[in-house]
Amino acid sequence: MIMGNLHLVTGYAGEEHITSNDQGSFNAALMGTGEFVLERGRQFAAQVISNNKVRIFDGDLLMQGRHIRLKEETYVDLFFENGMQGYKRTDLIAVRYEKDSITNIESASLVVIKGVPTEDVYVSPEKVTGDIINEHALQNDTLLYKVNFDGLGIQEPERVFSTVPTLETMKKDTVEQIRRDAEKAIQDMSYSVDELVPLFGIESPTPETKGRLKQFFVNTENGELFVCTEEGEMYTWLKIGGGLGGVPLPDCKNLALKESKDKLILTWTDPENIVFNGEAIAEWEGTKVVRKEGVSPMSVDDGILVTDSKVKDQYAVEGLQDTDVVADIQYNYALFPYTAKNVYTMSDLNRISGSLMSYDPVLANNTWEQISDASALELASELWNLGDEKDGCAIIGFNHDDLADGSGKAGITFSCNDNSKTKYDNWDSNSSASSDYGTSHIRWTLRDLSEGNVSGIESLNEELRRQIKSVEKEYMKASSGIITQHECKLFLFSAIELSGGTYLAEGRKYDGSEYINADVWAWTRSKPNATSARVYTFKNGSSPLQDGMQALRLVRFGFCI
Repeated sequence: MIMGNLHLVTGYAGEEHITSNDQGSFNAALMGTGEFVLERGRQFAAQVISNNKVRIFDGDLLMQGRHIRLKEETYVDLFFENGMQGYKRTDLIAVRYEKDSITNIESASLVVIKGVPTEDVYVSPEKVTGDIINEHALQNDTLLYKVNFDGLGIQEPERVFSTVPTLETMKKDTVEQIRRDAEKAIQDMSYSVDELVPLFGIESPTPETKGRLKQFFVNTENGELFVCTEEGEMYTWLKIGGGLGGVPLPDCKNLALKESKDKLILTWTDPENIVFNGEAIAEWEGTKVVRKEGVSPMSVDDGILVTDSKVKDQYAVEGLQDTDVVADIQYNYALFPYTAKNVYTMSDLNRISGSLMSYDPVLANNTWEQISDASALELASELWNLGDEKDGCAIIGFNHDDLADGSGKAGITFSCNDNSKTKYDNWDSNSSASSDYGTSHIRWTLRDLSEGNVSGIESLNEELRRQIKSVEKEYMKASSGIITQHECKLFLFSAIELSGGTYLAEGRKYDGSEYINADVWAWTRSKPNATSARVYTFKNGSSPLQDGMQALRLVRFGFCI
């Protein structure tokens, strides 16, 4: 215990004296010392964008009194290493607090904590836990989601954080709970007295409305709830809840937005009716979609009406295509389902934002993520041409290779033509004409290169590695003539893929194989002919090499995105 004195935090001291720990202590005294998300904005909602990307939306969080915020209408994309076929893995999404021990500068960021792949069960990795409210630690993690990978596929993020409601919400919830308790008590009472059933109508009951003691009445027009308190010729109906102008519908489900080159596509499932004792007290009539630039629409009149859909689940599969959009603008959409009584549901869960994807006709001017997105949208062959290059890699095929997960074709196949990335010593080890490419040193080194595990060489940049897709490649096992398949990210080309012909059915020729750099010797998956070694010259065709020329062989590997 250290002797000290009082610190007047909110008082003028003639100099700056309020610290982040002062504010954190106040927050903790008011809200508690725990770690939780506040009921504001989208509350760090998560959306799976692809098999290795999850988007986290805006929200506010208290971490041991420290207030951490992601501004409204913004998001952060988090990237994950791809899953592995036949393995399970759990990664964590966390908000990480850090303090520099020298400068005392504090910061917060969203991070991915990678787990360890296992064959049978999901195992969560460890997070960092530290006492930051008492300044006993320099780092602490608050977990938001668990993200499981089953083989290559990413699963829906599992929320692990708690949310503290606002005082306004707690008041509403308290009133709503009282109403529900009253309804249940009334129902229990009424059914115990001659199996009474509730009454329904579009007008509030009067003393002349027929009923029995403890029976209740629901006004389906405005949601008011009454209970009969007298028995006899005259009845007194006491209002005990409702009166909200009508009963609103639940939220829409499965709301998603797909961004493309020239349109934005919204998909969702319309809410079901609210049925009470066999009677529909809130019946779906339609769903209006309103769009606004800058901020999200707050009502059906706050923006441009994109559609008023009156066909149930009309856009659940094909989606609503909004073509009245232009590049470089973020569009905010709000869905307002409404009842036959024109009661609208207004909820943050019915909001979503997006913008058009923008692509440069010059391949090299796009990021690898943009190129991957265009490939997934089947736009690549419309935007770029065979032979176009980026970072020393040339396009040699469109929709050529089979994706390993069986979902179809990879949009683009590239050949790495950059000698700085391909000419390494000893890559020909255990890869002579008599070896099995499936177990060769080259294939395993390529695998490590695709995962970023090769050190001491100029490797593929991390942005590119994140976009590479696993494909199935055919290869011959040694000299047996047996053709088998192997799942890989980086691969050697086969003789037939480079020059066509009929020797060894290891795939088929690429339309753009001519764009692989000429006048170099490089390894192939197979022997180009019955007498040569497992090498190929891209200028003169196949030819055997002498033993002393091993060092001249390069590795012209390919990959797909």
